[in-house]
Amino acid sequence: MNGFFSGVWYFLRGPLETILKDIYVRRDFYRKLIAKIGEFNLKAEKNLLERGAMMIEWPDDLGHSRGTFVSPKLYEDLIFPWHAKAIELAHKYGAFVNMHSHGKIDALIPLLVRAKLDLLNPVGPTDNMDLKDLKEKYGGEICFLGGLSKNIGLMSAANLREHLLDRLRVGAPGGGFILGSEGGIPMEMSIENFNFLLKASKKYRKNSPLS
Repeated sequence: MNGFFSGVWYFLRGPLETILKDIYVRRDFYRKLIAKIGEFNLKAEKNLLERGAMMIEWPDDLGHSRGTFVSPKLYEDLIFPWHAKAIELAHKYGAFVNMHSHGKIDALIPLLVRAKLDLLNPVGPTDNMDLKDLKEKYGGEICFLGGLSKNIGLMSAANLREHLLDRLRVGAPGGGFILGSEGGIPMEMSIENFNFLLKASKKYRKNSPLS
């Protein structure tokens, strides 16, 4: 389904810069906007869950490569309550929740853990998300999906193999990690390297030769 924070600037009042100004100078107005999106999303989510959905996912890009668009305090006040409601609703139906957010959003993860988010993606290296640090701090409380650079399409087979192994060495121990790319499969990736990625992922997932 659509995001909560991102839904406001995608569908009601973009671009992003306008919404960020609203948050600081027209906060009550912003609360009304996100409530419109939030109430719609929760109704849509309930519809999906009643039809048997086993996982709910939404995209909510909350940051850039240097940090979050809003402070953790503002996130907790304005956006987090909607995330928490959506997660709670999914869990009532026995479903998992997978939230997508680009950006260096590690400062928000304690709140997401508090809300019992199941999966967070894509924890990308170009967003400066330190997978090793995240696993050490939150590995037992949240599953990280991603880890692979969006630049895998430009890597040689040898570099791709080493990058893949590095991500598995960091993410796999103790579980709570699903390998994936932070940017999907790039258009510039050769079919040979794509097939190599598939085969190598299956091989190392099954045999775990993390060396």
